[in-house]
Amino acid sequence: MSEFLESEDGEVEQQRTYSSGHNRLYFHSDTCLPLRPQEMEVDSEDEKDPEWLREKTITQIEEFSDVNEGEKEVMKLWNLHVMKHGFIADNQMNHACMLFVENYGQKIIKKNLCRNFMLHLVSMHDFNLISIMSIDKAVTKLREMQQKLEKGESATPANEEITEEQNGTANGFSETNSKEKALETDGVSGVPKQSKKQKL
Repeated sequence: MSEFLESEDGEVEQQRTYSSGHNRLYFHSDTCLPLRPQEMEVDSEDEKDPEWLREKTITQIEEFSDVNEGEKEVMKLWNLHVMKHGFIADNQMNHACMLFVENYGQKIIKKNLCRNFMLHLVSMHDFNLISIMSIDKAVTKLREMQQKLEKGESATPANEEITEEQNGTANGFSETNSKEKALETDGVSGVPKQSKKQKL
């Protein structure tokens, strides 16, 4: 019991012997395999999105046959984003959406995935994960990014613009008969159809 008594001059602490260079075997908490010496400095438990999990996620999404390529791309980006930042709670989704637009907005615009992303946002709203205000903020941010990119594209070399004109496409849509498309009306309602070139 004497070791538990407090001494006034710290004698007990001086009596303890510390072993230096002890050989202990440590184990991974998730795999229960022994840690190798070179793994001692790296704390893998802090890693939320290990490489194997990212690859498996992408592979599983690619295996879906009932979704289009745009939906697959958005889901891959979204799942990797959620894994990287560790979003798990419903109340984090509003922030997750805004951060997603900031990080991947340009990629979404360049790959022409804006509509797929908006469908993803609407689906999240249907499940009460995000508010309409969050959808509005995300879409507004995406439109701002798109406008900045378009202003940047106007400064691109003229030969790129010529190739688009020769192909008759811009932003992936055909420009042929654009006046006719704008004037087309729906036979049932008599309401003018929306042009395919419409942004977001």
